[in-house]
Amino acid sequence: MQAVDKVNNKMGRDTVRVASQGFPKKGTPWLLKRDYLSSCYTTRWDQLWTIRI
Repeated sequence: MQAVDKVNNKMGRDTVRVASQGFPKKGTPWLLKRDYLSSCYTTRWDQLWTIRI
């Protein structure tokens, strides 16, 4: 939470927030960007992305 607080203090209120807070209702509703979504996203394990940190 300290990291979230630091980002919000620097970048503005609610820049980072927990999912349980919900999303603002102003403007258009939030939708998933489907540009990079595989057509078999639930059935093809070989198409899952790997993220290395």
